[in-house]
Amino acid sequence: MTHAYCALADLQVGAELISQSFSMLITGEISGGAISESHLQMALTYLSVLLFTVFFLNVFIGVIGENYSIQKTLSPLVFQKVRAGICSTYLLRASVIPGWMCPTAAGCLSAAAGAVMLLLQAYQLAAQRPLGCPALVFAACQATMFVCCYQNADLPWAKGKTSGERAPPHYIWYAEAVSSEAPSQLSRVEHCLGELRDLLMQQPSLSAVFSPTSPGTAVAHRRQGTATPKFFS
Repeated sequence: MTHAYCALADLQVGAELISQSFSMLITGEISGGAISESHLQMALTYLSVLLFTVFFLNVFIGVIGENYSIQKTLSPLVFQKVRAGICSTYLLRASVIPGWMCPTAAGCLSAAAGAVMLLLQAYQLAAQRPLGCPALVFAACQATMFVCCYQNADLPWAKGKTSGERAPPHYIWYAEAVSSEAPSQLSRVEHCLGELRDLLMQQPSLSAVFSPTSPGTAVAHRRQGTATPKFFS
């Protein structure tokens, strides 16, 4: 829009013109100075403002609002997923990084590395002159602090000193959400029949009454003139 307006008005593209165009498109306010006597420039100005404020800006706001609503609904699951990923990464790193130091010594060493980094920054700010290789010192201190976080050989997932005994295996269990389908009518009928059969097996008196060989059942079938049904397990 700015380039087309400059081409029509024979103007030079500058910071002030770009700022005015940006402000006009965002706010949708057309000031009096922006209206030109040329009908083509006026049509270009109104068309640009209408397209940006009515179409692009509303689409942008709608997409962001919809994504925000979706992510707000999924925020508890996303939080648990991220936290589980962090825990899994820590456990996998701890199974590889050796943990030969005690936690107290590792904490002291980590604090010393942090103090060295702070002193190095303070020295550079006070002296106002760079050192020879500060990047290597910072990298070494950060690596030391990183390794010190895994120095606890008593934990089951830590990699301690090598010995003749084989450490017991440990596993990481994770669960995945599966959308379960609704049970069919046949499945519900089979489930009800199974519960009824279990109930009859648990109650001997009821099982004897409804048994095919019971006297009451045989008399009832003889009166009705029907054959004795067969039960299959």
